[in-house]
Amino acid sequence: MGETGAYAQYLERIPLFQGWAEEEVADFLRRGTTHEIPSGNVIFERGTRGGTLYIVFSGIVDVFAGEFPLAQCNVGDALGLISAVDHRQHTATAVAGSNVLLFEMLDQQVKQVLRQPYGLRFLLNVVHALSGHIANANTHIAAMESKLARIERTRTPVVRE
Repeated sequence: MGETGAYAQYLERIPLFQGWAEEEVADFLRRGTTHEIPSGNVIFERGTRGGTLYIVFSGIVDVFAGEFPLAQCNVGDALGLISAVDHRQHTATAVAGSNVLLFEMLDQQVKQVLRQPYGLRFLLNVVHALSGHIANANTHIAAMESKLARIERTRTPVVRE
């Protein structure tokens, strides 16, 4: 693990590590743990208080709002970004869509990372990831508004004079 190049795969596959040095990735990864999650197991549930950052190392994680699928997280994707920083309730439920190798970092460990020389880059990458989620949500909202408008036009009777 201490060999040069051992962490290059993480730099390439995990957007949260963009702009980092391998030593920084190594330090970050030493602060958390990895867990194997069997397919179908719930990782966290909507409405529960968070406090853990998750990164998918292998497998697929499905994210739901109730019964509705919101997203599918793949290798390198991070979950629980908001709740790991400010303990908000999870806004969705995450379920292992396959067998998953999941990296987990508790909020206290995240706070330690923020005090490291690479902490600002970590925070900026978190903001970048969240901005992407917001842009994606806005696209979905616009599509739903368009569909709703079409439905409303077909349901509203045309008044002829």
